Amino acid sequence: MTRIDNTLYQAKFTAGGLLIKECDRTIPFLVENGIGEAQVLRDNPEYLGTNSMSSRIRVVREILYRFKAVNIKVWEKFNNLPLRDKAILLHMACLLAYPILRDFHFKVVVKKWKELSIQVTLNDFRKFIDEVSSQHPEIEQWTKSTQTKMGTVALRMLEEANFLQNGTLKSPEVSTQCIKLIVDSRNSWYLEAMLIPKPIRDELMRK
Repeated sequence: MTRIDNTLYQAKFTAGGLLIKECDRTIPFLVENGIGEAQVLRDNPEYLGTNSMSSRIRVVREILYRFKAVNIKVWEKFNNLPLRDKAILLHMACLLAYPILRDFHFKVVVKKWKELSIQVTLNDFRKFIDEVSSQHPEIEQWTKSTQTKMGTVALRMLEEANFLQNGTLKSPEVSTQCIKLIVDSRNSWYLEAMLIPKPIRDELMRK
């Protein structure tokens, strides 16, 4: 996996989980029209299903941030995939866009899976924050309330992407088309994030 060291941690991913419904409505538009036309999404309530301009501005900003983190070829196929595949690709986009989520996933979620400790809770996120705070002084600027909200959203993302069921970790099931899309877009590192054993990952990458 490509690791970006000394990257500033940000708390802005708390706009609302994976934003699955919102991305379902907006990504086809962005693929067809380009990010330069994103103002249309902000100005028209029907895309995001809310009349609040401030909410639309915030959600569109987050969608664009995640959209730009992933190869456009992924998004070109997005609209024709089943919901479980869309959720996985959106989770991958979040790990690419937000270093704090990527680090939490590999340092806590993947580590726990390998150790057969398959319960992930809000307390795990709090411990993770404590452990990385010395390398990321920006964490000191966050209130405990902000940190709790971040952890809650991080766990929600895991649930939405089918990594967590009733607090218990599992490897999410996706289509072979989704796996191929991940590998072909040079994101084979994410196969480990999906909790797929190394022998199977190696086989998938050879196909």
